[in-house]
Amino acid sequence: MKTTIIALVLILSQTAFAGISSNLQNGDMNVYSAQAKIISVNPYCPSTPGGMHCQAVGSTVTILVRLKGCADRVLSYFSTFTENHGTGELSLGVLAVATKQSTAARCFAAPTQTITVSIPSNDKVELKSMNFNGQGDLQF
Repeated sequence: MKTTIIALVLILSQTAFAGISSNLQNGDMNVYSAQAKIISVNPYCPSTPGGMHCQAVGSTVTILVRLKGCADRVLSYFSTFTENHGTGELSLGVLAVATKQSTAARCFAAPTQTITVSIPSNDKVELKSMNFNGQGDLQF
């Protein structure tokens, strides 16, 4: 099972990395793995008083990404979702780009950016970060 998940992640990550070169801009220095945390999980159809049932099952997960430099930005992200005994696990890899402007800019607060991921579950969700070490390997 673990081998299947790793193979799936690698296949999806190759697809995600395919568009990175077109997103790079003049002044970009390097790509790094950014840290992330879940800030909210909102079901598509929240339960209502009176027992109304909705046909849509799923949630929108809002994730806060912490960047290293003031002018850095999220370059790409990729995710997989698995569910086990009522708890969902969202595996997420976020690639950010460091820019030349970040070397000179000073921040009052840590720079962040939010991303949104849809998952096919209304259950509790835990975030598992995938880190890219720059050598084509993903670390869990």
